[in-house]
Amino acid sequence: MHGVTFADTDFVATGLQNGFNMVPSDPGIPHDAAVAISGSHRVLLHNCTFLALGGCGVVVGNRSTGVVVNASNFTETGQSGVLFVGNDTSQARECVVSGNTMRGIGTILASAGGVVASSASNLSVTANEISDCARWGIAVRSNPGAGSWNNTIGPGNRILRTGLTTSDFGAISFIDHTDPPNISGNRIVGNCVRDTRGMRDTTWRGIFGQVLTAFWGRSVYLDDHTSFTEITGNVFVDASVYHIFFHSGSNNTVENNVFVNGSLQNPGTQILLKQITHAGPPGPGAKNPMHGNQLNRNIFLAPPNLSKIYSGDAAADGSWANVSVPYISSLRSNLYFRPAPAPPLNESAELFFALDWAAWRAKGWDAGSLLNEDPGFLDPVAGDFRLRPGSPALGQPGVGFEPLAYPHCPP
Repeated sequence: MHGVTFADTDFVATGLQNGFNMVPSDPGIPHDAAVAISGSHRVLLHNCTFLALGGCGVVVGNRSTGVVVNASNFTETGQSGVLFVGNDTSQARECVVSGNTMRGIGTILASAGGVVASSASNLSVTANEISDCARWGIAVRSNPGAGSWNNTIGPGNRILRTGLTTSDFGAISFIDHTDPPNISGNRIVGNCVRDTRGMRDTTWRGIFGQVLTAFWGRSVYLDDHTSFTEITGNVFVDASVYHIFFHSGSNNTVENNVFVNGSLQNPGTQILLKQITHAGPPGPGAKNPMHGNQLNRNIFLAPPNLSKIYSGDAAADGSWANVSVPYISSLRSNLYFRPAPAPPLNESAELFFALDWAAWRAKGWDAGSLLNEDPGFLDPVAGDFRLRPGSPALGQPGVGFEPLAYPHCPP
């Protein structure tokens, strides 16, 4: 399908959301669409336009494989731009969403994103411009019997202004409700994510008539046990609260990323590691305790209101209280810097859970890391994150940061 325009289409949905489209007959997420691809193989949508839709642009499911959505424009869609549905048997596989422009996503169903997979595997989402979303830029979900495996987000996606009417989300979001959580092979590589917002009214606090903006928005949300995820070579700029939220996940790798102004909202934390506690108190008997996460060779440009680099329900030695297995297995060779006119980072402040720089290093963390060394980006304000020659971030005795394949992340 080439050069077709779909404009001003309606949708009909009754009742409440029921599940996540795990079987074709499941109502699941409302998934009316301009184009529905079912049981199809090697389908190409190229240079199409989806304008002012009531539903989704494209829905893919029912064992479809090799579907490519390329170089198309999605503007003001009532629901998600491209939605993948199914379970372990009926999900789509080996599909590509590449080179599209998506703007104004979720104008009717706010829990929507540019690309959303309620279940899909071997999906490639690359080089898309996604902006002005009610909730996610890109979201991938796993449920019992509906796991999402070996999906690659990037390189080259640019995701701007997400969470315009919702909160508690990630501009890039993964969630794993398999039991036990065992999804692997997902990658977030070489993306530009900026201006992750979030909005919520305050009635949940018993305060009527107020709206909270810049609220509970994370650049990346590794929600509910998301594990074995690689996050490499990305630039994350201006998140309202945390750049990455590890939520009970294990064996995630976060390496060679740039984090700028995480948590513009209080408390100014860049990375949060937190065990799920709503199923019971933390402790040795907790289900699926976190372990094995790695944070190496990253660069942090801290905001003026910085409270902590890392925080969460960890003991000062990096292990979770009363649990013998540390949930961080490697944290080294990072660079932490706060640009002028804000003052340098205070070495005596408790920036690392409850420890200052010296005490944190004495525990064995951040070996080879640098504090208050300017990494020497060419123009971070304009989104140019190329490093000048001689940067302390590069090589050795620097932190060994590798130049980004996609260093441009403009506003």
